[in-house]
Amino acid sequence: MESLRKWLLPLAILSLPWQTRYIFFVSATPDAGYQTEWGVYAFYASWILIIVAWLFSFLHDRTFVGPKKWHLFAIGLFLVSILVNFTLYSVQFVAQVFVLLLLGDALRREQWSRSRLAAWFVASLLPHALLAVWQFDSQTVFASKWLGISHQDPANAGVSVIAHEGERILRGYGGFPHPNIAGIWFALGLAASFWLIRNAETKWAGLLGWFMCVILPFALVLTFSRSAFLAAFILLGATCFMIFARRPVDVFLLRPFIWSLICFLTITVLVWPLLLSRGSIENHLEIKSVSERASSWTGIWPSIGEHPFIGHGIGSSGIQAQPPHAVPLIILFETGLLGLLSVGILFVAIWKYTDLLGRVLLASLVPPFLLDHYFYSLWAGISLLILAIYFICMLDKIPDSR
Repeated sequence: MESLRKWLLPLAILSLPWQTRYIFFVSATPDAGYQTEWGVYAFYASWILIIVAWLFSFLHDRTFVGPKKWHLFAIGLFLVSILVNFTLYSVQFVAQVFVLLLLGDALRREQWSRSRLAAWFVASLLPHALLAVWQFDSQTVFASKWLGISHQDPANAGVSVIAHEGERILRGYGGFPHPNIAGIWFALGLAASFWLIRNAETKWAGLLGWFMCVILPFALVLTFSRSAFLAAFILLGATCFMIFARRPVDVFLLRPFIWSLICFLTITVLVWPLLLSRGSIENHLEIKSVSERASSWTGIWPSIGEHPFIGHGIGSSGIQAQPPHAVPLIILFETGLLGLLSVGILFVAIWKYTDLLGRVLLASLVPPFLLDHYFYSLWAGISLLILAIYFICMLDKIPDSR
């Protein structure tokens, strides 16, 4: 029983990136040209492991620690914003957040440190990084219901591709629903790998950190995710500062950092024409992407003005032809100023509570928070966001209890 308890949480973390789920039903979204995740009601396989791990964590620690008063106030505001304009999708959204809160409570009861969380988080990304590289090389994504992977063919409309010289080049998905989401997982995984090399509690975790510092740069670049590139730039810049700010220079961390830069440079040279196409304003796919995002930004304000304080309800932005690629706008549209205020209070509270490392990590989440919607709309994004927040708030004040 004791050995089973110790393995449940690692298995839960390893399962998080996989999108295996049982879909109960899919609601129609007649105003959209495609089915968005806002209309999908499902139970994810990883939830089973999280719930069981939480139940077993009571064998280690039965105490209850409630949220601080500012956290409680912010959570209460957000719940009120959901309840005053309740929608059916609110049930799915609340269920996802509730399961992740159970994960956080299990991490606390089992007294996990930052190093242990980073080790299993990085380990969970190994198959996805290798998959992303293989997918780009083979230009296909195979379908697997057991792994939660949908088939992706670059010749089909709706697949994330790079248009280059009349060809459609598939971007790396890994096991994620979109390359942008894969990119931010890989960016945070790379930062966690550097952390492991310096702070690993076990030999295998340190070796894993070294290995992933080589693999993840390739996988990250092949997602061609601009918001993930920005997040990685912030994290790599902070790592560089940490290396050279010390006297003497932190040579131990400098070596994997140089290896990662060499890998970044190598894959960048190999796919440089595609990166130029991705950033070209003359590329028809890029023009379409930018115009759709711009129209979603400007077109949503009249709808926000209809219910500025309580919003239109959770999931309501999913019926737009193109949801706004900015989490604050979605929160404002769906939960109004009440929900946006609660999120702002939580952000300030976390910023004040954490240390310098946590603030750097929090800053790296800003680009995807402002340039995409998956931190709010997709399980893969929500789970990563809350997992990152747990790492930010840990501070390693509780000793490891292995």
